[in-house]
Amino acid sequence: REEAIELLLHAADEADHRKRSLSERKPRELHFFCKSIAGDWNAVQANCFIFAAQGKLAVGDETAKDLLVKAASLLPKSAIPFALLGAFFEKQGAHSPSMQLRVRKCYRRALAANPAEELAGHRLTEMLLSAGENSAATEIAKRAAEVDAKSRWALIAAGKLLTEEGAFSESVKYLQLACRTFQTSAMRSNRERYYGVEDLLPDAGEDMRLERTCWLLLAKAYRKTGKLVSSTAAARHALEIEGACTMEQIQVAMEVGLGLTLRGEFRQSLSTFNKAIQLSEKSMKVVPVALRAGRARVLYEMAKEDSLEGRWLRAVSLWESAEQEFLLAAKNFPSTMLIGNAGDCARKIANLSGLPERVDTKTHARRALQQYSRAARLSPWEPKSFRDMSLCLGVMGMTDAAERLVKSMLNIWPSRFDLWLALGTAYALAGLRSQGLARHCLSTAVEMQPTAESLQLLGSALSLGGGELTHCYACAAEAIKANSSSFHGWMLLGMLREDQAQGDPEKLRSASAAYKMADDLGGGPKSVFGQGRMLSSLVKQQKATDLELFAVYGVHGRLGLERPEYVDSALEELRLRRQAAADRT
Repeated sequence: REEAIELLLHAADEADHRKRSLSERKPRELHFFCKSIAGDWNAVQANCFIFAAQGKLAVGDETAKDLLVKAASLLPKSAIPFALLGAFFEKQGAHSPSMQLRVRKCYRRALAANPAEELAGHRLTEMLLSAGENSAATEIAKRAAEVDAKSRWALIAAGKLLTEEGAFSESVKYLQLACRTFQTSAMRSNRERYYGVEDLLPDAGEDMRLERTCWLLLAKAYRKTGKLVSSTAAARHALEIEGACTMEQIQVAMEVGLGLTLRGEFRQSLSTFNKAIQLSEKSMKVVPVALRAGRARVLYEMAKEDSLEGRWLRAVSLWESAEQEFLLAAKNFPSTMLIGNAGDCARKIANLSGLPERVDTKTHARRALQQYSRAARLSPWEPKSFRDMSLCLGVMGMTDAAERLVKSMLNIWPSRFDLWLALGTAYALAGLRSQGLARHCLSTAVEMQPTAESLQLLGSALSLGGGELTHCYACAAEAIKANSSSFHGWMLLGMLREDQAQGDPEKLRSASAAYKMADDLGGGPKSVFGQGRMLSSLVKQQKATDLELFAVYGVHGRLGLERPEYVDSALEELRLRRQAAADRT
């Protein structure tokens, strides 16, 4: 190294000598030609200084600074001498504000000459990020990527920073280009260029880790922009890259599981999370919170799907499992979201009150109330937990407490639609005396946001309070119009038709049809019970058709109820009648 430095300095002196002798003897007619030749000797001399300075930087010789200053004076429009000068000051120790300012000034001068300069760009963005100046770091990375679309450090930095800022659509462009740079060895960063300061750059052996990180960030950006198929494909591509440590494998599995969950492929997603949890338990002896929360979310979505399709007992089991997973995650990281999700699971089970002797509504509501109260203590400024607490209190029959709680919340957030809806629900559950107050609160909620749920509750309150039927039917029609894929409007319509049926077979069939529509849209056990009441009345009157008789049989089977004797006798009569018809045939 010392011999090489000596030769380089000798070459710099020789270049300076030739440059001077050429400028002294230049004829007038060759002025511009000789000026260009002198410029070339400047580059040769500056490069000799740069290479010699790099040799001195490798051994920590402080005289490298003088050589870099000379090189910068010879090539003021070149980026490399300023970048190396900044690295020299940084290696000397950029702890004081004045030294940090000097380092930044050198790096910025290098980027002014070449915005895609790797050493200056990488180190300056790192310094800005550590100082909390994320927007400035993002601008530097974006400008470098626009100047050189093959600059890997700039593409990775721009994609990562934009993803962290939430600009997922913009980050996709940079991350796609960054992933392509790993497909050819010609794009690999040349660390030899920064001999002497290469320790300030990522190790060349980290290419696989950087490639895996790029694919993971791209998968996240795709997922956030709704491109779920591309997200899963990118995450699986990251999984195929060898050499991943346990934590990186878990991150990849997490991204794959989230993508599959959003696509509705719950079985595969659950299997992915289970394998990741087993791997973390085996290697790390602890399960990351994100894996617990991801698995709980999959179980929650599977329970919702089963509930919509009428498999309520299975949905109850899945919601209980999801609740336990959310609580295990909250044990290591007590957040409002995780604890509130656990309360949502318990409240979903409590809402399946139509399953006789299968769901203890008050027990589950009490458990949900405990979780919501924990979440409210963690985030007292968030009204959602207090609203859910009031709903649980109403289900448990503690309507006075629910009313007081929601009133106190409305004093703080008077324009919250969900709080007015919760207060109206509490008044409606309190009995006939409070129906006037319930109608007032629910009318206010409907004026704020006419959703299918608020219109159903208002129609029910009007019906119980002896309001005009035209207004009640208008609420049902508006609820169906507001959201045709919601069961609330059809449930209200079924209840109104049931109240007006008075044993009329046609009206009973009309009410049963409304309940059937609510059931198809996820109305739960209450809609099935409504069908059962209407069809059972027809069977009692001996006016049920064969299909309606079979429907009564199916309703009791879905709810796990014993069939009444009149249903069994009607079925036996139907069997004998069909047997006689078959014998005649």
